[in-house]
Amino acid sequence: MSKQEITALLQHYPLWQLDEERLRRVFRFERFPDSVQFVNQIAELAEEAHHHPNIAIENKRLVRVDLWTHKMDCITVRDAALADRLEQLFQTATGAVHVE
Repeated sequence: MSKQEITALLQHYPLWQLDEERLRRVFRFERFPDSVQFVNQIAELAEEAHHHPNIAIENKRLVRVDLWTHKMDCITVRDAALADRLEQLFQTATGAVHVE
């Protein structure tokens, strides 16, 4: 993706950030089991898409996701598509803490 396309994506999803040439988002949850459930749901989406993000649970209630296409070592449309699917998933996730 071009820098302009990445900028447009970040404007559309302001909670995503560009960090070391990767898209990064931290999702918040009420409880640790909710975080684990969300990670498992991400894993299912990633398997379906054959596109696997880096995922980490931090401080029990935060799920950090980094997206970039490993083979190309850059952000591609596949990352943008997965970011969109994760945003949709988070909207209905159990225990999701939505911040403005």
